[in-house]
Amino acid sequence: MAIRADEIELVVSLGILLVSVGLGTLTYLTWRRERERRLAVVTVAYGLFACRGLAVVFEEAVFTGVQPELIDHLSSLFVLFGLLLFFVAIVRE
Repeated sequence: MAIRADEIELVVSLGILLVSVGLGTLTYLTWRRERERRLAVVTVAYGLFACRGLAVVFEEAVFTGVQPELIDHLSSLFVLFGLLLFFVAIVRE
């Protein structure tokens, strides 16, 4: 039985979704206790990663054809903005 590339992408995206939701939840709970602005920014960044994972999982499960490619490529913007937010959280004091 051969594993197809779209199946691998689906499993990896589901992993991204689950890990980012878990880490985002932990970061949010820490932010509620500490009230440090950096933690709020990191929580939002994890939320963007979760949105990316959700978009790809949803696209793979529901859509077929040309439109899923557009959703997949546009969802990469979530990763870009998430990385920028991590950078902002690290640099800001």
